[in-house]
Amino acid sequence: MRLHNLIVTKNTKLRARRKAHIKKPKPTAPNSWWDIDMTKVMIENYGRVYVTIVIDWHTKKVVGHHAGDQSKSWHWLLTLNKGRRRNLQMGREAKV
Repeated sequence: MRLHNLIVTKNTKLRARRKAHIKKPKPTAPNSWWDIDMTKVMIENYGRVYVTIVIDWHTKKVVGHHAGDQSKSWHWLLTLNKGRRRNLQMGREAKV
């Protein structure tokens, strides 16, 4: 590579910025902010399982969850609706 002048030089102007542009909201009451996320887990002798979770930012409790072989948009909506139904059954209004 060096013999044929194929080495790329570092450009110090192209550095990734790691600072957030917007501050995260700080919830003051339960059900004021929820977060939804998905991860995939490899299970031996089975394969991948996609786990979608909705978390309440104030209480840090899991509000809804779903696990399945695929991760599609309707799985995310199903998880969110499970959390909303669960909170309405408990007498709390979910603000999403």
